[in-house]
Amino acid sequence: MDQSRFWQLIDGSIAESNGDPDTQLDVLGESLRQLPVDEIIGFQQQLDTCLNLAYTWDLWGASSLLNSGGSEEAFEAFRGWLVAHGSEIFNGALSNPDTLAEVTDPEVDGYEFEEFLHLPHEIFEEMTNEEASLETAVPAPAAPAGEKWDFEDPAEASQRLPQIFQQIEEHRKLSVTSA
Repeated sequence: MDQSRFWQLIDGSIAESNGDPDTQLDVLGESLRQLPVDEIIGFQQQLDTCLNLAYTWDLWGASSLLNSGGSEEAFEAFRGWLVAHGSEIFNGALSNPDTLAEVTDPEVDGYEFEEFLHLPHEIFEEMTNEEASLETAVPAPAAPAGEKWDFEDPAEASQRLPQIFQQIEEHRKLSVTSA
């Protein structure tokens, strides 16, 4: 499966689901079930490639700010959320993670989509009647790309991700004044 077809499937599932994550999983799952097994493997390879591209310190920082903390598992689920939001948002965030301020809401905590990451595995198991892991030849990077930084340091967070930081700070101020 090439990158264009991968994004076509994801973007199509977004359009058909009207932004509902559960419906998106159902739509994408039905699309994947129509494909031969080698295309499911190809989909997983494209997904792994995207997850690797998004394995950066700045995106981990964005995940940490948006999700009020960021373990490695939470960051992986965040990258699943990012891919599931389609090629435009994904590529925009790769170029500039701060653009996520335009598509997130500080009142929402939970920019993670772990179920999305498991979908190709589930479809593969259904189609092959095997519980074998869906392994691809896409190696994971040893460490995030870019410069490591302290996500909990407000000065650094406001410098690296000013729009996200400002959005969250404004929300915190409103929450304190309305409490």
